[in-house]
Amino acid sequence: MRGFIFRLMWNHADAWGLAGMIAAAAVTLHHAWSWQAGALVAAVMGATWIGFAFNDYCDAPIDAADPRKQSRNPFIGIMPSRRVIVTVGIGIALAAPVLAYAVFAWRGIAVLVAGGLAAWAYSAPPLRLKSRPLFDLMAHAAFVQTFPYTITLILLDLPFTPLDRALLALFILASLGAQLEQQARDYAAERDIERNFTTRYGQRTTAVLLRTITGLLGLAALIFTLSGVFPAHLLPFAAIMLPVALHRFTRRADQPRDERLIRAALFAALAYCGWWIVSG
Repeated sequence: MRGFIFRLMWNHADAWGLAGMIAAAAVTLHHAWSWQAGALVAAVMGATWIGFAFNDYCDAPIDAADPRKQSRNPFIGIMPSRRVIVTVGIGIALAAPVLAYAVFAWRGIAVLVAGGLAAWAYSAPPLRLKSRPLFDLMAHAAFVQTFPYTITLILLDLPFTPLDRALLALFILASLGAQLEQQARDYAAERDIERNFTTRYGQRTTAVLLRTITGLLGLAALIFTLSGVFPAHLLPFAAIMLPVALHRFTRRADQPRDERLIRAALFAALAYCGWWIVSG
């Protein structure tokens, strides 16, 4: 049980770490740090962790057919008698983000409910949007990276500046690219048991779309930089992600992304974000 709890806690650390970094970036760019802002960033991370844990729970029957995913999904192989304990534990863990969002009164609770409904609609039957081609991409683009930034601005009453709108556009493209990469990575294991954009339209179509989105992402970032929308202290993030973008253009359509490269880029971005927040 101890091993299960450890895996559950640190599984998808890249996802909830990224969500926290995005929320913290929104606060830092607006010079709006306070105890409420700190609580909100922590709540965003906690709610994201719970959302991905719920996704793993719903994916367990499918992931069980993939030897590589069996070791990554903590819900595979857990005894039915322990599922109740796990469910109660996650329910208790949910209390922390609930209290943090409640600081913002009805808007905080509305945001929490919206996020919960999105997680349910994306992962669980009968909707399970992740198994509906095109809807899987739209849901990922609308929530995974854009949601943490948007709700931070809304709940802290921060104005939407041209920089905020530019970043949200980039987050949409980045979320689309990340989802396509994940589907391409899992294509061999899921093509006969799961429905999504890649299993329906194939790896080649996914590779073309991924490269197109990556090209648009780079072009948009360049335009925002040359037009003066992006401040200089955001440019290191682009430099950190550049090797990931270049790898999308150089690998074969059936070659998965380099997970070590992804993790290294994320940890570098988190480290720079921490330094930027402290020094700013």
